[in-house]
Amino acid sequence: MPNRTNQSRTARPPPGRATLAEFLVQLWRAKLLMVLVFALIALIGVLIATRMPSTYRAETRLYIAGVSETEAVASVVRSEIELMKSLAVSKEVVMRFGLARLYPRQAMAAGLSPQSLLALGAERVRADFSAHPAGDSRVVRVAYRNRDAALAADVLNALIGGYIAHRSEVLAKAAPTDQRRALEAELLAAEGALRQFLDDKGVDDFVAERASARALSALINDELVRAAGEEASISAERAAVSARLTETPRTVVGADEALSGPIGRLEAERDDLLTRYKPDARPVVAIEQRIERARAAVSTETAAPNPAYAALEGALAELDLRADVQAAEMFELQRQHQVLQARLAKFASLEAEWRALTRRRDALEGQLALTGVGQSSAGADRADLDAVRVLDPVVVKGPPRRRAWLIVWLGVGLGAFAAFGAGVARAGSARGVATARGLERATGLPVVASARAT
Repeated sequence: MPNRTNQSRTARPPPGRATLAEFLVQLWRAKLLMVLVFALIALIGVLIATRMPSTYRAETRLYIAGVSETEAVASVVRSEIELMKSLAVSKEVVMRFGLARLYPRQAMAAGLSPQSLLALGAERVRADFSAHPAGDSRVVRVAYRNRDAALAADVLNALIGGYIAHRSEVLAKAAPTDQRRALEAELLAAEGALRQFLDDKGVDDFVAERASARALSALINDELVRAAGEEASISAERAAVSARLTETPRTVVGADEALSGPIGRLEAERDDLLTRYKPDARPVVAIEQRIERARAAVSTETAAPNPAYAALEGALAELDLRADVQAAEMFELQRQHQVLQARLAKFASLEAEWRALTRRRDALEGQLALTGVGQSSAGADRADLDAVRVLDPVVVKGPPRRRAWLIVWLGVGLGAFAAFGAGVARAGSARGVATARGLERATGLPVVASARAT
């Protein structure tokens, strides 16, 4: 009869590679490493997404009108875009706003000359400025990005104005004297139109008055918050005093001698109130009534007024007076706030027309300054001035969140891939056997029993 042990040994397969089940067991044993790798990379992605600087995008559209029928629209629009992105326009904007206001970090760069800082700021302005044609039309979409929303709008308007002035300078030729007189007349008309517009709207200095209204509005908002808090405090204190007053009896029974002391204290309290209030004030009138009631009680030898009740009554009258004063102050602050909000709304409604008039005046001033090298004729000068038109007022859009979410999901995906790779590497480099079948395959001996480690 053959030996079963020998038969089983001869029936075992020779040692070979690990099976899928053994690999999965080793992979499960590396789960802690995989979780740590995934959590670390995903956390790094979240931190990068949350620490991304918030930028605002100011946008508008320009219409290139000075294109003849014989010229290719696409080529002319591309030429205009190159003029918009010229270094001269960017340098003019940096000198106007200052590098420290536009890009504070670049302004703090050590070891650079003023010219180098100016060139660095101009390159940053060009990088943050974008201009793209809208299909095959004459419309150009322009935008500028900055961390300050108001500054982004102002810089974009300055870039458009600088582009128009630079365009006139590039296209300039010899200008005769009569053209200069025509430009001066147009400039005077433009300044007169701007002044007439401001006078009709009751504005003397648009920029200064708008900044003053914004500062006063912020101050009034702070005062409203403070007054609302004080009004709530007075209301809570009055409610507490009223609750105590309802629980306190009006009178107490006592003899004349017992009441003479409280009358003296009330008279002293009245004298003290007269140093702060007029005789017809509510607290003074209230304490006079308390004194009269106390004296009436002493003369008739009946129940006397309760001093505690009288004190609470006086405190309640004083709180009522404070509440009236606070209500009057709150009403006045709200009135001023409404006036300032209406004025700010007026400035907002006038801003588009004011910018258009200001931009035209600035363009005429730039052309007048160039009449030394001039342009070919007054007719061409006016055509260049009207060749570029702003279709829409500048609109500022908030910081995009799509990029932040993309970085978060990229971190999650990269973390999952790296965690799986780490688990595979850990499972592939593990020594020993993971299952009883693997031990049988490695030794060629049958495994009779196994014990779990405790």
